[in-house]
Amino acid sequence: MKNLQPIISVESDAKMSKCRTLIMLISPTLVLAIIPIFLSFIIKKLILMTFLIFFGFSSLAMSASDIYFFIVILLKMRNNELFYQEDNKIYILKK
Repeated sequence: MKNLQPIISVESDAKMSKCRTLIMLISPTLVLAIIPIFLSFIIKKLILMTFLIFFGFSSLAMSASDIYFFIVILLKMRNNELFYQEDNKIYILKK
């Protein structure tokens, strides 16, 4: 059971700044989790509201690693460094 990959993943060999990396990590969480949970409080139909809450919290649970890496990169990566991923290894390069 080595090299298990998620069902849907995006890999890029581009060197990214801290801001771009943070946006890349938090965007799926915002779109697939936070917005549906927020919409569930606005929509008053019970079936749609239940679906949105279930979908939002399940997406939030699946994006736990993105949230973790967002916090780690936010705290540890400097503004003048670049994020780089090759194969399954992550590097932080100085400009």
